Amino acid sequence: MRKIGILGGTFDPVHNGHINMAKGALTECGLKKVLMMPSCVSYLKAGTGVSDASVRLEMLKLALSDEKYLVADDLEIRRGGNSYTCDTIRELSKAYGNDCLLCYIIGDDTLLSMHRWKEPEVIFKGTRILTIMRAHKKDSPKVLDHLDFLKKEYDADVQLLDVPVMDISSTMIRKRVRDGLDIDGLVPDKVAAYIREHRLYLQDTKRRI
Repeated sequence: MRKIGILGGTFDPVHNGHINMAKGALTECGLKKVLMMPSCVSYLKAGTGVSDASVRLEMLKLALSDEKYLVADDLEIRRGGNSYTCDTIRELSKAYGNDCLLCYIIGDDTLLSMHRWKEPEVIFKGTRILTIMRAHKKDSPKVLDHLDFLKKEYDADVQLLDVPVMDISSTMIRKRVRDGLDIDGLVPDKVAAYIREHRLYLQDTKRRI
């Protein structure tokens, strides 16, 4: 059975930590490819001044231009409005069919909260959750208790991954740009060039471009 990975997020901007997560899951789980999918409107980040979807998508395309198995997917942007993962899983399930296993890639912090998302039962039923351990160990009582809850409540299929993580965040990168600090090595070279060319993140405004 083909396994397709999905890594969603705001990607404002996409950074090397995101790409490392995608590549780690791809390798460890034998995925055919990973769809990296920027949200259109992230209802969880409403009012925080997220850059236009077209800008975030363009940076993602630049970041993945030389990648064979990582794909910039604009499904949520094309759908418009608030981006709900349950809706995305429904669409992808129809598109790929029953002979494909969708694998949703998250960090362990997200694992502990995603049961509060819209229609979590759709997500857990339609995907295998690939969880990259960042803040917790696999045998952490907090993680094990939550896995037990998700199994009982949703019959969730969760796989914990030991993918090396990079201590990078989009918030950090935006702050470094505002402070006039270098971001080379934190984001792909083409993304760094795009940020400089378009003078992104120089001000912490509600609409950056």
